Amino acid sequence: MFLLARMIYATKPQVTFISEVKSSKIKVDDLIARFNISDSIVVPSRRRSGGLWLMWTDEVQVHVHSFNFHVMLATVVVTSSNLKFDLSVYMVILTTVLLVK
Repeated sequence: MFLLARMIYATKPQVTFISEVKSSKIKVDDLIARFNISDSIVVPSRRRSGGLWLMWTDEVQVHVHSFNFHVMLATVVVTSSNLKFDLSVYMVILTTVLLVK
């Protein structure tokens, strides 16, 4: 979690996606308390595989259309500019962190 904390602190992303969230040590409440996260959605891992986590700040509006064990589909609107984009995130074999600023 230390590397994730450093990346989030340094880049101050509005949307963060993490796949392969297998650690039971990382809790949603811990991240919300530690960072400027207004909301999130978590698809828990199954046994020793998978796990998806999408987090965002109050600088964006996120509407999650659908999600399952492998994918999340959402629409994101940046509040300050009204920029709107679709976000499709997928579970991959290696740990992936996508930071959108």
